[in-house]
Amino acid sequence: MNVDRYLKLSRNYFICEDEHIDILYHIANNMFDLDLDIKVIYSYSARHEVINDNGRKVLIWDMNYWKLFEQYYLLAIALDEVVENQSDLTRCLDLISSIFLYFLANKFENNADVSLSFAKESLKAGYNHIPLTDESHPNFKTINSALFISKVYIFHHELTHLLHDRKCALRQKDLNEVKNSLKFIRDNMISDDFLKYYSEFSKSDVCSIIDEALNGKHDKIIDEMCADMRAMVESLELIDIMNSKKMPHDELVPFGRSCISTVRIFDTFLNSLIKETEYFAPIIHFYTPQAEDFAKQAIFKRKASNNKMLLRVGMSYLLEDLQMVLKYKLYGHFHDKPPLVDNYEKYIVPRFEEFIKKYIPYIIGNACISRDIDISDKQKILMKDFLLGAV
Repeated sequence: MNVDRYLKLSRNYFICEDEHIDILYHIANNMFDLDLDIKVIYSYSARHEVINDNGRKVLIWDMNYWKLFEQYYLLAIALDEVVENQSDLTRCLDLISSIFLYFLANKFENNADVSLSFAKESLKAGYNHIPLTDESHPNFKTINSALFISKVYIFHHELTHLLHDRKCALRQKDLNEVKNSLKFIRDNMISDDFLKYYSEFSKSDVCSIIDEALNGKHDKIIDEMCADMRAMVESLELIDIMNSKKMPHDELVPFGRSCISTVRIFDTFLNSLIKETEYFAPIIHFYTPQAEDFAKQAIFKRKASNNKMLLRVGMSYLLEDLQMVLKYKLYGHFHDKPPLVDNYEKYIVPRFEEFIKKYIPYIIGNACISRDIDISDKQKILMKDFLLGAV
């Protein structure tokens, strides 16, 4: 399908620019010999995707995604500075929540009551008070560097999927490497230090999940891990070359890893929210007595989705640890998660889980139930119970 027609049918968008686009073109067309076009847009969907435009691959590169990530990264840095002060910590977590509420307000643009509910909650959580990251900001250079590294990583991730489609041998090589790494992780790396961050899983749970993955039960997640791992290695090597020795190697690689971990966490959150909206779409669009069945299905699907999200994030950390040792010989960083990732596990994950399980159903539920529709009071109470106590 023609890319312009596809975008008109699927998104409200406008054309914009990315200052790093020339570097991305060079990576795709010169380094990897991929005849790839890049269309830079800004849309409320805030997602990148590759489409086939009459035999030519086109990457839709959404700058709204990077605007939201820049805000998230700024607050992730701030979180590291306020963890000792409970009121400041709570305020910082509220601001992080406001980013995702803002995203959902825009995503529901065609459902005025739901969109308005999310917009009000976003403002209440302080979205308008997130600082601008212009040159006067004390962390401007760090944020700018992190943004560039994160773009290179996400771009490499998308390229890896394209390369795997074209080169079966490369895909098989990466698949074998990931599976061998998972076997090594299963047999050697599942320590108490790792499990304390993932209280949902016991050691036997993790081993069982890895065995399922090795036996083909989680192929989609394995494919994403392959892209994660290759993108991480390729990105860090490229950034190391481009660095021109401005930052020592033993500082650059951990900083790069921290950026990559942070953008993958952000990407996981955003994708979880997109799935969440898909699960509740039948309730939002077709609010009828049959919506009770939709709610039950949504609850079941969300539980499965949350477990898969935790699986990919948890296993990816272990793969990162292994790659840090094998590729960069950084033994001192083995099981030593970057501070931003450590804070993610301690503070942001619990907040996000509450956000997913309670907050979003609450907002959607109240917006839907307040509509002037032909449905009995008993049915409204039943639906409210489902939505507000969804998990």
